[in-house]
Amino acid sequence: MNFLLTLLLLGLTTGLAQNSTAPSVAHPGTELFFQVQATGLDPESYDLDYELLAAPTNTMAGPYSDRGTPVLVIHWPVSENLLGTNAAFIIGATDRQNPSLRTTNVVLIAIQNPPPIHSIQMSNGLPVLTLTNLPPTAGYRIEFSSSIPSTNWTLLATTAWHAPSARLVDSSASGLGARFYRLRPVPIACFTSGCP
Repeated sequence: MNFLLTLLLLGLTTGLAQNSTAPSVAHPGTELFFQVQATGLDPESYDLDYELLAAPTNTMAGPYSDRGTPVLVIHWPVSENLLGTNAAFIIGATDRQNPSLRTTNVVLIAIQNPPPIHSIQMSNGLPVLTLTNLPPTAGYRIEFSSSIPSTNWTLLATTAWHAPSARLVDSSASGLGARFYRLRPVPIACFTSGCP
């Protein structure tokens, strides 16, 4: 899951810097897709090499050309057992111009649970869900089930990407018994190119 929060990562070598679309927070059970782009003294220089020096297990990375500009695309499935930790990605970039410049940067991503549903109240016989303090780095699926535990969750709604809060009336719950709700992070690809 890629979140378009841009971090400016200054290089160890003067004159070459890296920018990343990596999130500052990710949730277990999701997938991250983000890119890293280096820029040097000559912004038109496309003669760059990238190297993923260290990353969490199961990380995949590869070069990609974004309108002629080389970038490094990183894909990482966030493991459930990483909750409460920080993931570090160490990325090297080399500009093959003369003089050659090199930078090494670290992208840190905190692995946290998705935010909880703040409150559920009844209004005119319908549940009203209030979500607050949503991180500005994601959207969420609001799902429901009629029993717990459940392997059958149904999509009720999706919050807007970057929305800090949401309020939802579950009109489909009219006259029903118990209903349980959960939040699931939405991969950024769903906002940029649609989900399968």
